[in-house]
Amino acid sequence: MKSLGLAVTIPLYKAALYDRHIMLGGSDLGILHEQVMGLTGLWKGPSDEDRTNQAKGAPLDASKWDETFWRRLEGVPSWSEYSLKQLSSDGFEIKKRTKSGYNSVKVAAGSRATGVAYLGSAHHGGLAAGMCDFWERYPTQIDLNDLVNEDGEMVMWMYAPSAEPMETSPYRDKTGLETYEKQSEGVLTTYEDYEEGFSSAEGIARTNQFVLEPFHGSKSISKANLAGFIQEVRSPPRILVDLTYMHSTGVFGGYWVPSYKITDWEPSSIEISIEKNLEFLFNFYLKQIEQNRWYGFWDYGDIQHTYDPYRHEWRYDVGGFAWDNSELSTDLWLWLYFLHTGRADVFKMAEAMTRHTGEVDVYHSGRFKGFGTRHGVLHYADSSKQVRVSNVLYRRIYYYLTGDERVGDLMEELEISQNAILTLDSHRKVQAKDPKMIPSGFAMTNIGLDCGALAAAWLTGWERRTQHWETCKELLIRMTNGIASLKHGLATNSILLNVKTGEIQEVSPPTPEYNISHLSMLFGFPEAFSESIDAIADVDKLTADKFRLEYFKYGKAYTGDKAIQIKEFGFEFPADRTSWKQSHSTLTADIAAYEESKDIALAAWNQFFHTDGLNSDIDWEAKNIYPPECFVEGEEAAWLSTNHAARYGVSAIHNLGRIRQFLKFL
Repeated sequence: MKSLGLAVTIPLYKAALYDRHIMLGGSDLGILHEQVMGLTGLWKGPSDEDRTNQAKGAPLDASKWDETFWRRLEGVPSWSEYSLKQLSSDGFEIKKRTKSGYNSVKVAAGSRATGVAYLGSAHHGGLAAGMCDFWERYPTQIDLNDLVNEDGEMVMWMYAPSAEPMETSPYRDKTGLETYEKQSEGVLTTYEDYEEGFSSAEGIARTNQFVLEPFHGSKSISKANLAGFIQEVRSPPRILVDLTYMHSTGVFGGYWVPSYKITDWEPSSIEISIEKNLEFLFNFYLKQIEQNRWYGFWDYGDIQHTYDPYRHEWRYDVGGFAWDNSELSTDLWLWLYFLHTGRADVFKMAEAMTRHTGEVDVYHSGRFKGFGTRHGVLHYADSSKQVRVSNVLYRRIYYYLTGDERVGDLMEELEISQNAILTLDSHRKVQAKDPKMIPSGFAMTNIGLDCGALAAAWLTGWERRTQHWETCKELLIRMTNGIASLKHGLATNSILLNVKTGEIQEVSPPTPEYNISHLSMLFGFPEAFSESIDAIADVDKLTADKFRLEYFKYGKAYTGDKAIQIKEFGFEFPADRTSWKQSHSTLTADIAAYEESKDIALAAWNQFFHTDGLNSDIDWEAKNIYPPECFVEGEEAAWLSTNHAARYGVSAIHNLGRIRQFLKFL
C-alpha cells in the first residue's frame, strides 16, 4: 500500500483569495496561520488596518483600495497547495507551492505536529479537522489543495504518500526451520514460533480517529479557537464515574480497588511499598516508550517484551522477545492500574494499547479470523495464532468506561472466535492427539489459554445484549458446567469443545488426560471467570457453585505442597510446571475473600511476597545509561521483563482488591 487518506471538500464560496485562510497545527499549541494570498508582508499597498485584519482572519474591506493597488495585486502570487509531512516521530516539515509543476517553498519545520488543519474563508468560516495520535502513528501527512478554486480540498493522510510504501511481508525466510522439530528447537533459541506461511498481515486492522468541527463566520477564525480544538483532539475530556463509587458496585468482579491515595483508606507500610512498586513499573514503561521511540503506524500502543542488557536495548530483533502483543495480560495490568489510580497518563497509555492490540495483533478476516498473534519481531510474524491474544477481557474495561463503539464492534466479532479453533489447532506443535478421536464439530481446546478468552467474549456479549447474546449466555453456561464436570477439573488442561453448543468432552489418548501448565492462569482466566461466575450464579447457581469449587480446588493444589495436590487430584503437580507462584497468589486470594479467612489471606500474601516473580529482594530502581555505551541517554532496568511487570501489576491489584485489609497482620 502506498498511501491511505481521508479527503474532505470544503466550499470556499468564491471568496477572494486574500480572504481565504489556512491553519496548520505545529508542535504543542503552535499554529501556522496564512492566507492563499498574503498581504501582510507586501512592501507597499495594504494599510495597517488591512494587515491587522488579515492576520486576525477578519474580512478585508476592499472598497477602500485604489486602482493602483488592484493592479499591483495581480502580480502577487497565490498559494494553491500546502503540505505538512510527519515522516518520523521526531520531525515534520511544511511546504507550499503556487501550483503543480512549480517548485515548493519551505514554510516551517518542527518536531511533533498536532495533526490539526483548518481551511475556510473570512466571510463564511470553514472546517477544522484533526487526526488523533498524528505524530505517534507516523508516517502521516496533511495536504491542503485547490485553494484557488471554488472548492478547496483537505486530505488527512493516515499513511503518507510521501513515505516509502508500506511493507507487510515476513521479515525472514524458513532457513533452518523447515520442520516442526526444527521449529521447536528454534523456540528454544530465539523464542520465536516460526512456520512458513503464517507471517501474514492479511486480516489485521488499524482504526484511525478524526475530529471535525465546523466554524461559522468570521469571528470563529482565530488561533485561540483552533488552539482549543487542538486540545480537544490531543487530550479529549473524559467523563469518569467516581472510582470509589464504581468499586462499591462490584463492577469488574471485585479484583481491583482504588488506591489509598484517592480514598480515605489508611494503608499499612507494606501496602505503601506495593504502591511505590506499581508506580515505578508504570512510570518506567511510560518513559521507555519515549526513550525507544515505540511509535509508528503499526507499532504505536505496544511495548517490547524483553530487554538485552548486553546491548543496552530491547530485543526488538530476537524472535519472541520483541513486541509484547498482550503477553501475560499487559493490557489488563494497565487498565487495573487506571482503575486503581484514575491517572490520565495511565488511561492514555492503556487506550493506545487497547487500540493497538485489539486491531493490529488480531485477525478480523481471512484465514486466521478470530485469532491474535503471539509476541514477535513483527506484530503478525509468529505462527502461534491464539484466542488468548484476541482476548476480549483486555478490551472490556475500556469499553465500559467509554462506550467506544469501535471497540464494541471488535468485541462483538469475537463472540464467534471459537470457530477459529475449529479451523486451526493453536497447540498443534506441542499437544499429542489422534485426529480420528476428535468427533465432528469438536475442537482440541486448552482450558487456560482458550476457555478464559471465550468466556470473556461470551460474557460480554451476554452483558451487552448483542444480537446473539442468548447464544453467548448458553455457550458460557454450558462450557463452564463442562469444565467443572471434568474428571480432573481445571488440571485437565486439554479438552474437546463443541464450538456450536459449548459441550465439553474428555480427550482420548495419546492426549494426556491431565496436564499442568504454568500459563493457564496468566491470560486473565481468574478475572474472566470471576465475573462470569457472578453472572451465571443469577441464573444457574448450581453450575456457578460447582465451577467455583473446582477453581478453588485447583488454586489450593497449584500453590500447595505435594500432599495437598495428591489429596485434591490424586497426583503430584510437576515442579517445573508450577512456576509463577506470585501470579497464582491471586487464586489463593480469591479463596480467602470468598471464605473470609485471615489465615488463607496471609498465605496468599506470603505467596505474593516470598515465592518468585518481583519481590522485595529486587532494588526496584532503574539505572541511568549514557552514550557511547548505548544509543541514546536514558534508563534501563536489566532485572525487569514485561512479563514480570504485567504479572506483578495484575497480581498486586487483584490481591489488594480481595484481601488488602489483611496486610496489617504481616
